[in-house]
Amino acid sequence: ILKQMLSEKIKDKDASDRLYNRIDTNNDNYVNENIQKLKDNRIKYFTVHNLKDKDKLIAEINKIPLYKYNKGVALGNQTSQAFGLIYLYKFNHYLREA
Repeated sequence: ILKQMLSEKIKDKDASDRLYNRIDTNNDNYVNENIQKLKDNRIKYFTVHNLKDKDKLIAEINKIPLYKYNKGVALGNQTSQAFGLIYLYKFNHYLREA
């Protein structure tokens, strides 16, 4: 969807190819390792502190999905914020005009 939105506004092929490359580029192994590390740390916290609903909380954490290739934009890039603004522009316009 983001690529389609960009293609409506950017007609320069070189510029659009560079943007599309940035959208498609990510390090899914790095992202998934960090997601899993965060999940493991939270589960460890719940286990150590013996919380009342720890089984329910752990089940919720295990539902958190790992990154799937070709879904979303890599976080941390300066382009992520710009792409987010572009992606939500029409929605924001709709909210203001409605």
